[in-house]
Amino acid sequence: MVAGLQQQEVHPNKNIQHSLDLWERVREYDKRSAAGDFMPILTRKQRQKLKLQQVLPKQPTKTRARGDPHSTDQ
Repeated sequence: MVAGLQQQEVHPNKNIQHSLDLWERVREYDKRSAAGDFMPILTRKQRQKLKLQQVLPKQPTKTRARGDPHSTDQ
């Protein structure tokens, strides 16, 4: 499929061989990414969390009210 892909190990089980080939491609991608500019791909949840961190600076935590401070005891 991909030129330059070196198969170091050939396994008789095609599912295992597919996994080995896939991991080899992942390793090659990691090497190329480390050498160049790498843009991580974030999940939706990670993007939302990052967006909230950028948009909303750390705000004081809300605490539970312990009564009305403006009320007078009679």
